[in-house]
Amino acid sequence: MEALRIPVVLAFTLAATSTAAAQAPLDAPAPAASTAEVAPVAPPAPPAPPAPPAPPAAPSSAAKAEYRDNVIVFSEEEWAEIHLNRTPHFTTGRVDIHRELHAMRGERRENIDGPAFYELVGRSDLADAYRTRRKVRIAGLVTAGVGAAVTIYGFARFVSADDRTDACRFEDPAYFDCLEAGRDADQVEARGNLRTMALGMGISVIGGLVWHYVAKEPVDNDTRRGLADVYNRELRERLGIPELARVEVNPYATATGGGVAISGQF
Repeated sequence: MEALRIPVVLAFTLAATSTAAAQAPLDAPAPAASTAEVAPVAPPAPPAPPAPPAPPAAPSSAAKAEYRDNVIVFSEEEWAEIHLNRTPHFTTGRVDIHRELHAMRGERRENIDGPAFYELVGRSDLADAYRTRRKVRIAGLVTAGVGAAVTIYGFARFVSADDRTDACRFEDPAYFDCLEAGRDADQVEARGNLRTMALGMGISVIGGLVWHYVAKEPVDNDTRRGLADVYNRELRERLGIPELARVEVNPYATATGGGVAISGQF
């Protein structure tokens, strides 16, 4: 009995579903689409620009005075060295231009050449190198002086040497032997004096070359100017002084002396 009841229930369910679908109206209107307009959204307002920074405070008179007393400036010394080579028919030569930079501090024109300059700009290593070079140059100069003294001594001995043949007497039976012995002794002494002179001149040349070719400064002039620029910039930043538009160094002379005037635009 249960096997015959199952198809009936399925058929009844399918029929009920078909009947409900047939009873639905075919001309039911579709849901109307919404015709309401959406209002446009306004873009966000741009952020307000940041306020301009406040202008830096003007440096005080004390700061300006301290800067004028400690700023590093340079004076340049220039000279010409003329070398002439004269011959019986014409003269030739050359001109060597030498420039030397002198470091000065402040309006007082305090000379800070040498290790004082490098210590002031914070380069103690260059100050030590300057001291070492100065010792080497002084040693070369002393060596040249010693060589010159040896040369003069040899020359004096050479020109003041006694002629040993003057002691020979013609009536002496050994006169010719005396002459030969005297000449030999004079030649030996003369050669010794000449060697002394040559040794002294060689020592002088070596010392002079050391003095001439060992530079006094451990760096060139452009590097020294760069070190001074860094020092002056850090000094301005510490004192709150803006960049200088112009700096002028003008020497002056009076009846009682002279000096240098430093001026600038802040």
